[in-house]
Amino acid sequence: MNPHYIFDKERRIWIKPILAPIAYNDGDEFEEYLAQVIRDASDVSSSSSELLSAIRDWPSEYHLSPVRHNLLSFCRIRANQSILELGCGCGAITRFLGETGAQVVGVEGSPRRASIAAERCRDLSNVRILCDNITNLELQEKFDFVTLVGVLEYARLFVEAEDPIVRCLQIAKSFLNENGVLILAMENQLGLKYFSGATEDHVGIPYFGVHDLYTQQTAVTFGKKELKDKLDAAEFVAEFIYPFPDYKLPSVLLTSKSLVHDRFRPCDLLHRAASRDYAGEYPRAFHEQLAWRAIVRNGMLPDMANSFLVLASTNKNRLEEHTGDWIARTFTLGRSHSFSIETIFTTSERKILVTKNPLRPSLVRDSIEMKNGKLFHEIVDAAEYVEGDLYIVELQLLLGRDCELDAVKQWAADWIYLLSNNVISSAQGELLPGDFLDATPENYIRSVTGELVRIDKEWRFSNPIPFVWVLIRGLVNAISVSPTSSSLAKLSQKQVIDRVVADVCKRDLTEQDYLIAADWEDTLRASIFGEPCQYSFNDSLNAPAVSGISGPTFAMIIEKHEKEVARIKSTPSWRITAPLRALVNYLKR
Repeated sequence: MNPHYIFDKERRIWIKPILAPIAYNDGDEFEEYLAQVIRDASDVSSSSSELLSAIRDWPSEYHLSPVRHNLLSFCRIRANQSILELGCGCGAITRFLGETGAQVVGVEGSPRRASIAAERCRDLSNVRILCDNITNLELQEKFDFVTLVGVLEYARLFVEAEDPIVRCLQIAKSFLNENGVLILAMENQLGLKYFSGATEDHVGIPYFGVHDLYTQQTAVTFGKKELKDKLDAAEFVAEFIYPFPDYKLPSVLLTSKSLVHDRFRPCDLLHRAASRDYAGEYPRAFHEQLAWRAIVRNGMLPDMANSFLVLASTNKNRLEEHTGDWIARTFTLGRSHSFSIETIFTTSERKILVTKNPLRPSLVRDSIEMKNGKLFHEIVDAAEYVEGDLYIVELQLLLGRDCELDAVKQWAADWIYLLSNNVISSAQGELLPGDFLDATPENYIRSVTGELVRIDKEWRFSNPIPFVWVLIRGLVNAISVSPTSSSLAKLSQKQVIDRVVADVCKRDLTEQDYLIAADWEDTLRASIFGEPCQYSFNDSLNAPAVSGISGPTFAMIIEKHEKEVARIKSTPSWRITAPLRALVNYLKR
């Protein structure tokens, strides 16, 4: 290490004898909690189930969730390469980078946060944590990669220069070797979720970025053009990638190539990528997943994506090594590591191929015992991309138009008839083949000929499965990702399903049918997620038939406020103060 730094054995960090630490932290109480969790964990790896179980709120999720690593999983980092992570925080990304075998230097300005990062990487001899401000960094080394993940937006606070943003980029560039690549991630000031009402990530105020209220004393984000101008000023060639719902916990990555391919439908990958407000839940002004359709069609997604992931270099060929022939990637969320999957969409001549790979190959399990038989997880060879429209989007459009229940019945009929044609009659009742477990509406494409074509046959059960289970789970999952219709919002999920099935199947579902479906669903979730779910499937059935991602309609908000006003007026204090209010109103007149 550079002679300007000495090694602090107790904190496992390299530090200058005299250091002016940066005044940034996530709160003393939280950082002490995080330090204790990591110290006590026997497994601090990027796939640690111990650390996953310690998540209790958004800050701990940000520092401990393995979903963070999806952002960089595509980068072709080799063990003989080197990485400089500027602003490594508490080591969430540092740990992932260190597990590639590359030589990693993490830089963090806060001694406590640097020591937490060092503890997270305590068993990786190829990782060094250095405590210093980026502007005072003294290293003789040049690196294959330099990262600025969630860092550039704070440059105004810690970099003294005429243009702190460009200066920060120039500093990062100075540590790259001739063919090095800068990896940059930050929020988009003009991201769609911020127009929908989500709070600005750094100040927690809605529309703060959209209204351009940033000052020299706040963090700052940029739209795509402005960010590209900054990269141009630092003499970088840049390639933009768009993470959804954002760069913090990405489940989808879209390249620029995915947006111009005439056979690819990027919106289909976004129907579940609901954005989050990390300061709390917000009443969305509109259904973002549906809004992406017109945005993509008009070429506006690059300007309205919630976040940017940027690869930048002085050598354009180096960027192509990492983007290659893939155009999009998706990641499963919430599953145990044994079943976590990355789906990669690549182009080959005129074809688009879909390939599934395990995210953590060393932990893969191809089956698991359930109480009703064996569940198989089958990752097949590359399949050809199916052209057409995602079937579930038809329901989203119907409910977005505030349709009546009859329209939902008509939509569901094609899928239910398809299931019915595969029903096996038995002494145990109506069953479906075991490979129909995931034959739900989101896994069907309406082909150009109008027929429903099933995709994504990832799961198979060893024995036939209850028809009512697939029927009920399919309808619940479809409604939960669709806009809220005023007619459906008055009903529970179970009431909607009852009426759809009664009309389409000409039969009534019994309470026993629902018990069977809930038992199978809860068992499946516990098997795939690795632990019992916080809420049972029965809770979902009895909940209102409203979307989990679209937010309340104005009618629902007004109804809620009217109920609250009625409650207040019924209280003793309101009645007691009635004469006083009458006197005040008389005096005003």
